[in-house]
Amino acid sequence: MNKTVFVDCIGNIAIAGGVARVELLSLEKVPAEGKAPSFELSGNLAMSLDTLLRLYQGLQQVAEKLEDKGVIKKKETKAKPN
Repeated sequence: MNKTVFVDCIGNIAIAGGVARVELLSLEKVPAEGKAPSFELSGNLAMSLDTLLRLYQGLQQVAEKLEDKGVIKKKETKAKPN
């Protein structure tokens, strides 16, 4: 079965017993102007650490391609004071 889940936000990410768990959050309702949005748990994603690392590498590649096309811009990192 194929199921697509739209996610507005990522909640907690934890690793326990060799399994990475990611909370998937959805916008509960559109907030009034100037108010903070509230999110509700819409599901969980659980994967092995190997799969987590492959996901991380894949997301890095996508981000690099988006950066090359000018869709996103890498944040400048400030040097830490000594």
